[in-house]
Amino acid sequence: MMNRMAQERCRILFVTSFDTRLIDSVNTDGSMIRLLKDFLRVYEDMCDLFLFTGDTRKFELAPTVVHVPSAFFQRFGLWHLSYAVLSAFKIARRLKGNSLVRGFCAACPGAILAAKIKRKPSIVFYEYNWAYQVTYVNKGRVIGTVARLIEDYVIKNANVVVTRNESLEKELYQRGAKRVAIIPLTFDEDVFRPGLRVTELKKRYGIRDEKILMFIGRLHPVKRLDLLLKAVQQLEIKFKLFIVGTGELEDQLKEMAESLGVADKVLFTGAVPYSDVPRFMNMADLMVMTSSIEGQPRVLIEAMSCGTAAVGTNVFGIRDTIIDGVTGYLTSDDPAIIAKKISEALENEALPQMCRSVALTKYSKKECASKEKALFKELLGLDNQQG
Repeated sequence: MMNRMAQERCRILFVTSFDTRLIDSVNTDGSMIRLLKDFLRVYEDMCDLFLFTGDTRKFELAPTVVHVPSAFFQRFGLWHLSYAVLSAFKIARRLKGNSLVRGFCAACPGAILAAKIKRKPSIVFYEYNWAYQVTYVNKGRVIGTVARLIEDYVIKNANVVVTRNESLEKELYQRGAKRVAIIPLTFDEDVFRPGLRVTELKKRYGIRDEKILMFIGRLHPVKRLDLLLKAVQQLEIKFKLFIVGTGELEDQLKEMAESLGVADKVLFTGAVPYSDVPRFMNMADLMVMTSSIEGQPRVLIEAMSCGTAAVGTNVFGIRDTIIDGVTGYLTSDDPAIIAKKISEALENEALPQMCRSVALTKYSKKECASKEKALFKELLGLDNQQG
């Protein structure tokens, strides 16, 4: 007779950070919803799936995924607070039978509290030091102290903290994690691939024989795009810098490009359709990322899979993704050094040839999903043959 636990349909409760709402994705480019759909569908064969977010209205994601909006107030920014504090009760109510909680990042205290209340296993992903960013990048020491307390609570109380690389693994153990597992980010190798047609894209932006530098991401202080603009000012080659994305610094960065005399060489595209991102990466001769801190930048992995090398600052996350001298170059935060590394990377024809093979070897979607599924099954006590 089969074990009753093996017969039951298990549950995995996925919980986003308390600053994530699907409505924000609907109002912009929809990329967050697409990423969540693609991610969650990997697990639909093994368990019933629930997604908890800071929304106040329900969204239909997929037939196999139940979206549970868990904020109670929408106006005046109170949804952040209500989701962070009260989501634990909504999560706990659905922690029935054989189930576990999976937090997308350390900014999900409600998920870990619910798991402790119901004595269920919990997994949380840790991609970068969120409290550090709040304190030193967003310049909020008071809020940063609160963020540190939340982060420490989550790290110390989750059954397993999953991270992306060895640097973060060491940090987590120092901060009191019980158990740490390393599972890299992954990507869709069929979507992000070399050889895509970019003729029309180049025509749209008037590109001829210039070298194309590319940044794709939020226009946020943590990205330090001021360094990138100061660096390209020092380049002695014909180039265009594409800044793809939106954010709070857009107007400020445009003004800075004007003041530095490079406005005619910098293209601010705003948000682009997610389906166009692989073409932008194929069009680029080089990706550049000058952040002060990262987790494991998905954009660098996706670009690598497209055969596009990168230059990035030698900080957490970036240095664990770029293989110096193989898939790109690491640099200091000195604009002159950044410019020098950009020039070296553009001259090194061997870099792009290595990128695709490294991406497929280190960040295989099938292999990474298999590792996480194995972790879920272990904590749920499932037979190896199930799912």
